[in-house]
Amino acid sequence: MRFHLTINVVRATEWGLSFPQAGLFAFLYELPAWATCRTNDAGIRYYLATHSKIAEELPILKMKKDTIYRNIKALINAGLVERWVVDGRNDYYAITEKGALWNSTQQTLDGIDGGGGTPDLNPTSDLNPGSPGKASPADQGGAQNEGENSDNNDPQGDSLDADGDFVDADDAGVATTSNI
Repeated sequence: MRFHLTINVVRATEWGLSFPQAGLFAFLYELPAWATCRTNDAGIRYYLATHSKIAEELPILKMKKDTIYRNIKALINAGLVERWVVDGRNDYYAITEKGALWNSTQQTLDGIDGGGGTPDLNPTSDLNPGSPGKASPADQGGAQNEGENSDNNDPQGDSLDADGDFVDADDAGVATTSNI
């Protein structure tokens, strides 16, 4: 049984996949990590995944063999997977170029429609800042808004003297200071 299944929700939505189809595709996408491989005459690598094995590995999808077949057929029709039947009984699968976009930030391959495209992020949004670390006008020596604290003032109106000691605004003419 698979312990982890990673579904790319953005791609699944773009490609119009149902949850079971997205789970099945995520499983097929990971076949190269563990499944038996065969290469066809064109040099394309295909990986063995019987419908029984898929049902055994993905019990969370609660699919029977015929449901697995229909969902794989939908993935093939969507241009995400290719099937190669070997010896009339073993199904081997390969991920297509379009399907390879599953785990990619690339929107489309040349000449292949990746779907609706990933949503454009505002390049200067909080989630994706364009130039982090820009200095504020106060840091650049510009004017501050009235009422803002400056380096020499605190909220009570006290000031710092030349030694960095606060001078109470009420005692401005008195020689007492407090060092913080």
